Amino acid sequence: MSLFLSRKEEHILDGEEGEVLQKCYRLLVRLGEAFGADRLIPIKSAHLSGISYKSIGEPGLDFLEDISQEARFKVKTTINPCGMDLRRWRKLGVGEEFAQKQLRILRALRRMGATMTLTCTPYYLSAPTRGDHLSWAESSAVCYVNSVLGARTNREGALSALASAIAGVTPNFGIHKEEGRKPELLVKIKAELRSVSDYSALGFKVGREAGDRIPFFKGLKGGKEEMKALAASLATTGAVPMFHAEGLTPDWEKQDTIGLEKIEIESSDIRKVYEEFEGEGFEAAFIGCPHLSERELRELCHSRPRVRTFVCTARNLAPSLVRPLRKSGFEVLHDTCLVVSPLCEKYEKLAVDSSKAAYYLKSKAVLKRREELIK
Repeated sequence: MSLFLSRKEEHILDGEEGEVLQKCYRLLVRLGEAFGADRLIPIKSAHLSGISYKSIGEPGLDFLEDISQEARFKVKTTINPCGMDLRRWRKLGVGEEFAQKQLRILRALRRMGATMTLTCTPYYLSAPTRGDHLSWAESSAVCYVNSVLGARTNREGALSALASAIAGVTPNFGIHKEEGRKPELLVKIKAELRSVSDYSALGFKVGREAGDRIPFFKGLKGGKEEMKALAASLATTGAVPMFHAEGLTPDWEKQDTIGLEKIEIESSDIRKVYEEFEGEGFEAAFIGCPHLSERELRELCHSRPRVRTFVCTARNLAPSLVRPLRKSGFEVLHDTCLVVSPLCEKYEKLAVDSSKAAYYLKSKAVLKRREELIK
């Protein structure tokens, strides 16, 4: 199948609307051709990952500053957490050199038109609607919005999402098409899931089994926070772009599961995930990977941390809850996440309630249920 281009798109590829837009279209066209896209389709929004200086370093900073001289985003573009809390970085001990380079990255993104959301859960601030076509690069958010909200985005890389934000289009293949959203693996839940952390462990286990296949869950219960935790871990150990869950997700009744490979998840499978990251003697705890919802923040207000505990969330989500949380003893962080911040380097061991955080923090991480970290 050849990729159809309109006359206007052909002109853009010829460089008639500038070199930056030409390069963006060239990248998107080649991506579409590689995956059998039939055309480029307009998107409602883009979400960019890889904006922490810790992640992209000097080459990423130079690239963004260079491209921002000409490029402007054509659609609403939100951004992932950066490497520090923009208001409290000095108090938290972030170095001056790191901070100034991080601020330069943000200035470049703002110049292009990005909204300074600085969160991996942008759907809490402005939720896509069912059927919206997007170009998002944060894997946990991709899995969540495809599955729970019924929007449509492939697992974009940092560059393809950036190109789509500038061009306003994305190749029409994969999750954007109905046939790309069909389940490929049946997962029967026999495990007892008692905590949001257990859903995270479930995703960790199933992601390994699924690879890049779309799972269909039977026997799964839970609310949106549990689905967020599940989505994040599915997208961490696997390349899972979405899932279906009987009775929970928008399109589950349309799906045919006859003949699919089947796996069963027992409570012992969940325990084994915790055992991979066993340990004691942690110096601090980290809650908020992905960033917490307003409901989760409210629940924490009625508890106290057992050790110094960082809580990560979007700055504009629930500002009225910050004071009560800090009064309860929590260290509330905005704009960042310990996974992409130099703050984590200050600790030998960190307790986390998220399998995704444990996966990225590796030997630093001790995985616990959230309830074990608070009192």
